[in-house]
Amino acid sequence: MVRCVREARFANGYVCVHCGGGRVVRWGAFAGRQRYRCKSCHRTFSDFTRTAFAYTKKISKWPHYLILMREGHTLRRSAEQLDIQVSTAFRWRHVLLSARRSVDATRLGGTVELKEILFAHSLKGCRSVLRPRARGARYSVWAWYETPRDRVLLGVARNGTTHSATVGGDMVVTPLVADWVDTRLAGRCRVFGRMPKAGPCASPIRAAGHSYEMLRHIISEDPLSTCHTRNVDAFAMRLFAWLARFRGVASKYRENYLLWHRLTDWDCDLLWVRSLVVTSLPMRAKDSRMEPGRSIGQPP
Repeated sequence: MVRCVREARFANGYVCVHCGGGRVVRWGAFAGRQRYRCKSCHRTFSDFTRTAFAYTKKISKWPHYLILMREGHTLRRSAEQLDIQVSTAFRWRHVLLSARRSVDATRLGGTVELKEILFAHSLKGCRSVLRPRARGARYSVWAWYETPRDRVLLGVARNGTTHSATVGGDMVVTPLVADWVDTRLAGRCRVFGRMPKAGPCASPIRAAGHSYEMLRHIISEDPLSTCHTRNVDAFAMRLFAWLARFRGVASKYRENYLLWHRLTDWDCDLLWVRSLVVTSLPMRAKDSRMEPGRSIGQPP
């Protein structure tokens, strides 16, 4: 685990994680981890400083934990197999997913299918709830409309790239959709959806220069037609089925779970553990190689 992080983080030479300087020397070891000191800013750091694995005491259990995450196990199941506390498994999960989400740069291009789905607003885990939400609201029409909701926008490109993000509550927040369009749609996209053209989801898409076409709710009888949203509909069904195992997800953590589902939905990489660790590392402050004659050469 330590070697994987070191090789990925310092692939172009050892660089200070605080100032980006390249004058780095070894500075002892602690708990089996190599420490370094920067001669420019005189600060010390380790391989895990400013990463999701900082201050982790049981680093040897992380590879097994990441495998359990790939398989989508619950917190209690993961804690039982690793002999750790449920709170520890919960903290590891969201620390890693939050770090991975902070460097997520997914872009959708070409033909994109959009779908808006609703989740009941959840305060799961909150200790200051005055009145719990009525259960079974999804199966009662009037109770469902009285329940606060979260709106999630799903996007699926025809090349297989997917993205999902929360864009509002009971009402769609247009600035959130506009920000999603600016950061997630690349080039000039052809977008299909079932939302109205003048609606809060479609208007920012058209304003950004993308073409948007509203489709009827009845699927075309022509199976060869390219004007459809079958891919995003299937993506939404897989998302609902995947979330069912957790018996409710808190709204404040929903973005992490949406990312987790995207990572495992189309994943066929056997090196998923290594790829997740590498892509969760923060960007270096300065990408510079170590000069010849430095105290530390290329990582082993």
